[in-house]
Amino acid sequence: MTFALNSSLKEAPKRSRLIEVLLGMVMPSRCNITNDVPFFDDSLNDSQKAAVRFALESVEVACIHGPPGKTIL
Repeated sequence: MTFALNSSLKEAPKRSRLIEVLLGMVMPSRCNITNDVPFFDDSLNDSQKAAVRFALESVEVACIHGPPGKTIL
C-alpha cells in the first residue's frame, strides 16, 4: 500500500492532493462558490439543492448523507 501511495504521489499532482486530503495529511481546499446552478429536477427541495451546490463547490471531495431510499441528487 505504501508503494502504491508513494507512486501515485510522484506521478499525478492532482491525485496526490486528493490522497493527502483523504489520509488527513492536509485540510481540504476552500470551496469555489457556485451561485448559478441550473437544476434539471424541479422537485428538489432547498436542502437537496444546497447539497448539490456543496458537492459542486468542493474541490477534492464531498460527502452527502441522506436517509436511505429518499436521497435524490
